[in-house]
Amino acid sequence: MDHVSADEVCFLAARARAFSAKQPPAGDAAPASEPADDEQRNVLTDYAGDHTEDELRGALEALNDDQLIEVMAIVQIGRGDYGVDDWRAAVSTAADAFDIDAIERLAEMPLLADHLEAGLAALGFSCRDVYEGHFVSGRL
Repeated sequence: MDHVSADEVCFLAARARAFSAKQPPAGDAAPASEPADDEQRNVLTDYAGDHTEDELRGALEALNDDQLIEVMAIVQIGRGDYGVDDWRAAVSTAADAFDIDAIERLAEMPLLADHLEAGLAALGFSCRDVYEGHFVSGRL
């Protein structure tokens, strides 16, 4: 990886995992308003004002084009579309597919976190150290 670091990819995976874990409140198709003061807020429930999706999109938007292309290549390796020895081919395919909608496609990918982590693992990186090192204080 020439343009994006494992730390950056792990951060994206963490944000994607948090976003994909969100569920609408029971019986609702859309996010609910804030729960009453005496209710305990469920972190896996999608409430209005929750910024989890914004954090994922913001992290993706903070990357430059070369970094996004490498993220897309890591996803392809994580999905099994390419092997680790085909890194350059994965980057080339990602560059060919790169357009104005790349961030949207990544943000909406249901298994984005899994693909990123699997792709990094295939490339010899692990998010475990990143997660443990940065999440000790509760934030990344």
